[in-house]
Amino acid sequence: MKNLIDKHVLMLMNISKRVVIVVSVGLVMFALGPVFVILPHYFKTNEVKLEMPFIAYYPFNEFDVRIYPFLYVHQLWTALSATLMVYGPDCFFFTCCTFIHIQFAILSYDMERLVNDDSRICDRNRLKELVVRHIELMR
Repeated sequence: MKNLIDKHVLMLMNISKRVVIVVSVGLVMFALGPVFVILPHYFKTNEVKLEMPFIAYYPFNEFDVRIYPFLYVHQLWTALSATLMVYGPDCFFFTCCTFIHIQFAILSYDMERLVNDDSRICDRNRLKELVVRHIELMR
């Protein structure tokens, strides 16, 4: 039984780690995107042309050197927040589904062991408990 639970929890942890890695790489690439545009332009023309990670329109000059760092950090923070708002609930849903699946696997395990192979006699009280547990899981 413990092996069954460990297998599902290990799968959950592996997928969660992979999601974190993919999201982290995506955020790093989002943050470094302007660098990949600014540096080649600088080496080609010897002038710095600032770029933002995300194209947005502001009622002021966002490429002013005094404002640019704040807007850059703001866009990175906004991207992180948006990513967490999308993947946070998805990961929570996946975790809940995994643990519901574990509960049904445990119920199945208990039902398989309800009848003794030698006697084929079923304990009615135990069967009632399992049926009630099944009904509770279905809610």
